[in-house]
Amino acid sequence: SATGGRVTVFQTCLPNIGPGALQSREDPNARASKDIQHLNPATDFYKRLALDCSGQQIAVDLFLLNCQYSDLSTLSGMCKFSGGCIYHIPLYRANKPQHSEILERMLRRYLTRKIGFEAVMRIRCTRGLSIHTFHGNFFVRSTDLLSLPNVNPDAGFGMQVSIEENLSDVQSVCFQAALLYTSSKGERRIRVHTLCLPVTASLTDVLYSADQQCIIGLLAKMAVDRSQQSNLSDARDALINVAIDALSAYKLAQSSMAGGLVAPMNLNLLPLYIMALLKC
Repeated sequence: SATGGRVTVFQTCLPNIGPGALQSREDPNARASKDIQHLNPATDFYKRLALDCSGQQIAVDLFLLNCQYSDLSTLSGMCKFSGGCIYHIPLYRANKPQHSEILERMLRRYLTRKIGFEAVMRIRCTRGLSIHTFHGNFFVRSTDLLSLPNVNPDAGFGMQVSIEENLSDVQSVCFQAALLYTSSKGERRIRVHTLCLPVTASLTDVLYSADQQCIIGLLAKMAVDRSQQSNLSDARDALINVAIDALSAYKLAQSSMAGGLVAPMNLNLLPLYIMALLKC
């Protein structure tokens, strides 16, 4: 705890001994139901453990190699709130070559990629805009400051932005993410990303500028949070509504086009990606 760092956990079954012991909540009779049960944690033990680790600048990474029920919804708390990562190979069998290859690739990347310690990230935006929700693995210290005991190149974070004031007189808006961290060589560094975007009143311009991969990444994070706060059906409906709203808005903006599925080139794979999310 004096220096921080990371803890790597290899878990193959449900924890059943000592503090944080869990009991199986799986109901075999409910496997065919539309709504998945027990998406929320059974106990806040692992969340409290993660917060204690985060306070000591320690991240917890979990390799879950299970062949039976392991209550990932509960165990994931120790990674989510400590800025750690989860690597999951369901129905893992060590004697299957494909599983061994997947685990080997995971471990090679995990051990060789760059890493930052004792990191904090602050995100700012232009006056008139407001950041109201963050998605990812971290602990929120304040309204715009994220605590990240560990940070790596594979980490992804999402945020939702709302328009609070009229921007008709503004030419462009800016977003800035500043990451302060300690390198593996012990050097304290800061990395700043600034994004400047033009303001437009044209819906067509907005749709043609949309990044479908970024949209899907954010939708996936939002769907996970939605399924825990509400239920899985609401999360699925929200994903479908995004596709309907985006394609309907584009079709209205291009009123001269014929019927059928119409989408701008940069969003032509959005329905396919959303369908893939629905099958997860």
